[in-house]
Amino acid sequence: MRVAEITSMRTVTGLVFAALLATIPLAAQTANSPPRYKWMATPCDTWGCAIAAMAQANGDPYVIVLPTRSSAHPWVVLKRVEIGTVEDPVDPVFIAECFGGMTEASARFDAMDLEKIPILVTSTDGGIIVVCLHETQTTKKRAVRGR
Repeated sequence: MRVAEITSMRTVTGLVFAALLATIPLAAQTANSPPRYKWMATPCDTWGCAIAAMAQANGDPYVIVLPTRSSAHPWVVLKRVEIGTVEDPVDPVFIAECFGGMTEASARFDAMDLEKIPILVTSTDGGIIVVCLHETQTTKKRAVRGR
């Protein structure tokens, strides 16, 4: 065989292989879409409740305990869950809104009424979460006696 025939055979073989490869569906193309997540906010009335949630998480980086200015619920536990695995509470005390960038999150945070006790936090998955009371709540104010 001549060098020109060998080269043309390699080219034809390569083209046939590429055509076959293009017609076979790849596993990545047929796989289900990656799971989507949301953050759930659960109120805690005591420090014991908040620390128990952390202990139950067993080091899960997607569980965060935050203090709030709410007198009724001084702690909130944020937990990242896959959408569809947990039902949303019927009457949530706190809501968590997720944002991909600081510009949108800070604009939402600035637009909130201060009586909703908003909290802005960056999460371990790179998102930004704005947590606030679902319904406005009056906070206890300490009386300060003047001298």
